[in-house]
Amino acid sequence: MLVSTWYNPTKIYFGSGNLALIGSLIEEQAGKDATVFLVTGKTFLRQHGLLEKILQYCSSTTVHLFDKVVPFPSPALVDQAIEECRKSRADVIVAVGGGSALDLAKVVATLVPQKGFTGDYFTGKKTMLPETLPFIAVPTTSGSSSEVTPFAPLWDMETPQKFAITGPHMFPAIALVDPDLALTMPKELAAATGMDAFTSAFESYWSTDSHPVSEGINLEVIRLFRDNLVKSCSTDEVLARSNCAYAATMSGVAYSNVRPNVCHALGVPLSLLFGMDHGESVGITLPLILKACEQQLMDKISPLLQAFSVETFDELVETLVLMMKQCGLKTNFNGMGMDERAIDRMLDYIEWERLARCPVMFDRQGVKDIYLQLL
Repeated sequence: MLVSTWYNPTKIYFGSGNLALIGSLIEEQAGKDATVFLVTGKTFLRQHGLLEKILQYCSSTTVHLFDKVVPFPSPALVDQAIEECRKSRADVIVAVGGGSALDLAKVVATLVPQKGFTGDYFTGKKTMLPETLPFIAVPTTSGSSSEVTPFAPLWDMETPQKFAITGPHMFPAIALVDPDLALTMPKELAAATGMDAFTSAFESYWSTDSHPVSEGINLEVIRLFRDNLVKSCSTDEVLARSNCAYAATMSGVAYSNVRPNVCHALGVPLSLLFGMDHGESVGITLPLILKACEQQLMDKISPLLQAFSVETFDELVETLVLMMKQCGLKTNFNGMGMDERAIDRMLDYIEWERLARCPVMFDRQGVKDIYLQLL
């Protein structure tokens, strides 16, 4: 298939020490005396001595700190951030953190200039306008790729329900990717976030919407994670962490146009019902989905094997499972209290529409069979 469209307007700054650019980039987006709404987790910036650095880099601006982000941000938390941002009269949004911080900030940047709150747009009461605040995304993990995508999932764990806000106007204006920030991740987080981007690259590669541009990017992402993810998780090696940071950003560039599909759809109930980390929840089904798709990927297998440095498809799957184990990631449901009854419940929370882009069509029984193999 020839490329018909490709759209990703986010300007990427990648390089060690790039955090020092934050002041000049804020000025570029909103002026020298801008008011900044800074989004992050509860302790991250302070724990790692970054808050003082950022305030120094932004000395000509007024900074309002929103440091209440938690994993799986809820619509209620986003609404709180929207209200505080409107009161601050911010000119620009900056988020420093993992996917949760970036996703929350992305929605804030989108909805603050408009009327209402998240629920108005989930229910269709209001339609999003293209006007947004400038948003600078500064990732500290190597996996969500939210710094270069227009997607923002929100989670109501009590209902439970997942929501999503997206639109072409939701791309961050700037992705400031400083791989030095990835060195702050504990090994478990490096594994889970890396698996998220790694899985996304496979899904985008096999997608029925794929084309030469996305395929080329995804093969390079797969190669980089194949060569660096285990080292990134086991040794904290600087080059490995840097390569994973680069791979995660490029994974997002690809899937901003050719979206992840079945693994992400099957991961939703694992996070909603069992609290499994997002990266682990999407990665746990990857080896089985690869096996299921093998016959439909015959024209794509050779470059995939080359990117993975293996000779056969079986060897690829075996190597992938071994990598996951070496990273400390789950490869089955052992220890989760999972049974067939729980799996039947999970089927009600799958984002079925996302499965349409998988080269193999999975119905309800097909998905159940995938889950049953993980018991």
